[in-house]
Amino acid sequence: MFTYLDPALVTLGDDESITLYVQKCAPELSPALLKNKDTTMVVMPFKGADGWSRELETIKQDLFRRRQKERKAA
Repeated sequence: MFTYLDPALVTLGDDESITLYVQKCAPELSPALLKNKDTTMVVMPFKGADGWSRELETIKQDLFRRRQKERKAA
């Protein structure tokens, strides 16, 4: 599941700065990270979208299982 962000929603002001982090090793497969004092945004590469979809689904399933264990323990 991916969410489209309208560029109008993430417009930076003239006095705002942003730092761009790009992994130098295989940048076409690695996400880019944009960060300022209020926002962190991860941009996933389109080329590896299928792999990222599986990875995100695994993360969601792990979080779900962890929450279930916490509820049972409480």
